[in-house]
Amino acid sequence: MHDDVVAAVLRACERADARQLTHLFAPSISLVADGGARVTAAVEPVQGADVTAHLLLETIAAQPGVALATRSVNGQPAIVLVCDATVTGVICLDTRGDLVHSIWLILNPDKLFAINRSRR
Repeated sequence: MHDDVVAAVLRACERADARQLTHLFAPSISLVADGGARVTAAVEPVQGADVTAHLLLETIAAQPGVALATRSVNGQPAIVLVCDATVTGVICLDTRGDLVHSIWLILNPDKLFAINRSRR
């Protein structure tokens, strides 16, 4: 089930479909972002399906030329943002049933170093 939800979120993100994302998100979803000191990201956790959907889509849109793909991260399917052959973000999803309940959005280049090194 987790793989199917990740794939559905990926498709909705590729289409910039906020409405579809809100249907895939639990009403009480929370998103925690980590941009480190070098990338702008939400400082406080974001709560609620509508706000989370729009923040996620804005983050993706802020990276012109970005491509989305699924990749195993910490043993679970996740969505990676790739720009010029470099992973610029990772979206990890906590699913229960057919809904996403939590999102960890990693944009911090220092934390993406290992995933980019393994791509080479």
